Amino acid sequence: MFWATIGQDMPNLTEVTSVNVPLGKIKCLPYREACTKELADLVYDELLKLGDKAKQNIFLLNSHGVLITDTDLHAATEVLETVEWNAEIAYKQAIFKKLGLIDEYKSCGKTTNGFLEI
Repeated sequence: MFWATIGQDMPNLTEVTSVNVPLGKIKCLPYREACTKELADLVYDELLKLGDKAKQNIFLLNSHGVLITDTDLHAATEVLETVEWNAEIAYKQAIFKKLGLIDEYKSCGKTTNGFLEI
């Protein structure tokens, strides 16, 4: 996923990711080598910070991909599909911002910074 490979939080712009499946901030965790205790500890600490919100969440893992937490495999698949759609929209809006076609990210008919806290 684009945002994970560049190590940046993903703007949360689509209605489905911000309202229907309220994911809040789509955070990219700092790089840690794959399959290490350091990566496991980092994810564990971030999940603890989320508390009950960790039951349905997604993290971008810098240079690795995504980590989805959910209580149901089908629901986790839904989160992945909706976040992939959001990633495409966010990527295109980031390009539009850079080209000066829009000033800020747009979501649900409003201007937003794209980094929701729920």
